[in-house]
Amino acid sequence: MSRQVTPVLGVLLLIQGVAGVALAAAGGEPWLALAGGGGLTAAALLLAWRRPASTAAHLAMVLAQVMWAGLLARLAHGRLEAAFLLAVALAVASLYRDWRLVAVAGVAAGGVASAFASGAGQLLAQL
Repeated sequence: MSRQVTPVLGVLLLIQGVAGVALAAAGGEPWLALAGGGGLTAAALLLAWRRPASTAAHLAMVLAQVMWAGLLARLAHGRLEAAFLLAVALAVASLYRDWRLVAVAGVAAGGVASAFASGAGQLLAQL
């Protein structure tokens, strides 16, 4: 099953990358999507290409999904609809059917959500 999920998540990461750059360009912050999102996508895709069936590749794909969800929420200026992407990222993590990946994704999603709730997203906006 995981061999089928990894290529699908790779395509999803690429689609998120295009959407993130378009959203960032509209908001005047394309560097954030290109640097941050590009790095996330490149690292996850490289690991998935080199070792597609490894737990490390699966973890990289899941964490990239969660971090992209946080980045898209940031690029959307914290709109509530964008915050639902974190829940979608957790659902995507469950496709691997490995509780460890879902647990790590849950902790990462909680960290992303609490960072935005505490105002860390506004600090990033000032950079």
